[in-house]
Amino acid sequence: MIMESASLNKAHQQQRRAEALLRQKKFDECIECHRQAILLLNEASKMTENPRSLESIRLQKMYHEKQIDLMRAKKSQAQIEQYRKSHHLNRKISSNGECDNSEGLEATIYRTIQVHDSLIDYLGKRSGSDNDSLKSYSTSDTDDRQDKDCTTPIVGNKHPKDDSQIIEELKVLSGQLRDSVQCLLVQLDDRNKEIEKLKATINVLESEKQKGEQLSHERRGIFSHWGGAIVSKRSLFVSVSTKTSHAGDEQLC
Repeated sequence: MIMESASLNKAHQQQRRAEALLRQKKFDECIECHRQAILLLNEASKMTENPRSLESIRLQKMYHEKQIDLMRAKKSQAQIEQYRKSHHLNRKISSNGECDNSEGLEATIYRTIQVHDSLIDYLGKRSGSDNDSLKSYSTSDTDDRQDKDCTTPIVGNKHPKDDSQIIEELKVLSGQLRDSVQCLLVQLDDRNKEIEKLKATINVLESEKQKGEQLSHERRGIFSHWGGAIVSKRSLFVSVSTKTSHAGDEQLC
C-alpha cells in the first residue's frame, strides 16, 4: 500500500510539472512528463488488487494519454503559427533587402528601351536629314542603380556617325534587354519555388494538427464511455443493495 501511494504521488507530481511546462509552451517536456506519469501509474497498478484503485488508475492513465495527444496538437499548431510569423518576417526582410536591387533592374530595362527606341527613331529620320550626329544618350544616372549580378553597363555617351555603328549599338542594347529579362525570370522562378516549399510545409503541419485533434476527440469519446459505464455499475450496485436490504427487512417481519 505504501509503495502504491508513493508511485501515485510521483505520478501526481509529474502531472503538476506537466501543467507548469504547458504554461511555458514547452510541449516536448510536457509530453515526457505525461509519459512518466503513465509509467508510474503502471507500477502502482501492479501493487494493488483493489478494484476501485485499479479503475481509478486506469482512468488516470487514459487522462494522461489524452493529454499527450492534446500536447501534440498544440505543438503542431504552435509550429504552424511560428512558421507563418517567420515566413512573414523573412518576406519583409527580403522585400526591404531586394527593393533597391529590383528598382535598379527596372530602371536599367526602362533606360535601355528608351535608348533603343531613340536609336531606331534616329535611323528612321536619317534618310531625310544631313545631320550625322545623334544626341548623347547618357545613361550614367543609372550606373549606381544597376543590379550588379544580373545586368551589364549600358552603352552610353556615344555619337554614332554611321548606320553600322548604330546597328552595333542596337545589338548591344538588345543583348542587355535579354539578360535583364532572363534575370527577372530567374528571380520569379526562385520565388515560385520558395512559395511551393512553404505551402508543402504548411500542409504537413496542418495534417499533423488534424491527426492530433482527431486522436484527442477519440480519446474523449472513450473516456466518456467508460465514465458512463462506471456510473451505471455503481447505480446497479446501489439498486441491488437496496433490494437486498428490503428483502432482509421483510424476512425479519
